[in-house]
Amino acid sequence: QMFETTDVREPGYAEAEPSGDTVTAAPTTAPAAGLVVCLLGPPVVEGLRKAIRRRGVSRLLYSLALHHAGPVTVEQLRDLAATSDERSEAAETIVSYASILRSSTPDGVLPQIGAGQTGYRLDPDLVDVDVAVFDALTIQAGDLDDSNRIDAALKALSLDRKSDV
Repeated sequence: QMFETTDVREPGYAEAEPSGDTVTAAPTTAPAAGLVVCLLGPPVVEGLRKAIRRRGVSRLLYSLALHHAGPVTVEQLRDLAATSDERSEAAETIVSYASILRSSTPDGVLPQIGAGQTGYRLDPDLVDVDVAVFDALTIQAGDLDDSNRIDAALKALSLDRKSDV
C-alpha cells in the first residue's frame, strides 16, 4: 500500500496517527482559507471541513498533493489512487472521489475541471504542500555556495516530522 491514512476525530484539522482508512483531525493551525498537506513523514492534513473517511479519497488527495506542479489526468489518478481491483471502474470512481474531496475541503481547494482542462489540480494559492516546499528548498540549495547549501539542505530535511535534523 502506497499511502497510510488515519481516522478523523475533530473536523478541521488532521494529525498523523495511523488508525484505519480515514484522516485524523486534531487542532493545529491551517491557512485561513485553505489546506495544509504534509506527506514527509506520516500523512497530516490540516484545514479539513469534514472527515475524509474513504481510503480512495485520501489517496486522491495525497496523489494530487504529490503532483503539486500541475494538473493530473483522470487516467493518471486512476493508476495512482486505485487498487488493482478498482481500476476497471476507476474513472467514474475518481470523479466520485473528487466530489467527496470537494465537500471535505475548503471552497476552491479542488476546482471543477473546466473546458479545455486536462485533469485535477489542488489550487496552489489555497493549499500548502510540504513536498512542494521541499522541492523548492532542494532546488535553491543547488544554486548556493557550499557553506549555505548545507543550511538549505538541513532546512529541507527538517520538513520530515520524523527527522531529528
